[in-house]
Amino acid sequence: MIAYLDSSVLLRVVLGQRGRLREWTSVREGIASAGDEMTVVEPARAILSRAGESLPTPLGALDAIHLATAPA
Repeated sequence: MIAYLDSSVLLRVVLGQRGRLREWTSVREGIASAGDEMTVVEPARAILSRAGESLPTPLGALDAIHLATAPA
């Protein structure tokens, strides 16, 4: 199966979260869209630590990681 994969799909699988793509084991090729350029950032300890900090608006784990990964 060829599947369109965005970061939330991948992170749910990697982090073992609920709502994972049931067909994940059938995916043989993943496709993702990108603008002119895309940089893949490993969610290092500093990013995950920053994602766990208190924010003015409650966020789920994946959204917090997205925001913590974005350059300041």
